[in-house]
Amino acid sequence: ALVDWINEAELSNLCKEKEFIIKDNATSVRHVIVSSNHFEWKHEDTLLLTLKDVTRERELERFKTKWISTVSHEFKTPLNIILNLVSHLSHLKLDSRTQEFVDLGYSATQLL
Repeated sequence: ALVDWINEAELSNLCKEKEFIIKDNATSVRHVIVSSNHFEWKHEDTLLLTLKDVTRERELERFKTKWISTVSHEFKTPLNIILNLVSHLSHLKLDSRTQEFVDLGYSATQLL
């Protein structure tokens, strides 16, 4: 895939950039961004390739996404329990002061 991409880049005068995933072995994966720039240098067509290892950045992005998902789930579970409880309480006959607190709790859980 990289060779095909380089051949395509040679035909174009535009700067191009593409990310490749390279498997070093059965368990190791590298993410590399290859940038190309086709230009004339000393009266010769020249293709400049720049490689940047972005493996660490991709690992951090994956960790951040997983962490946010986990935190979101951990907050939603107790909030749903509170929402259901407040919803059931709102159907009961309550004194006005208690009803006011139940309504406030229901409104607050709806915002979250």
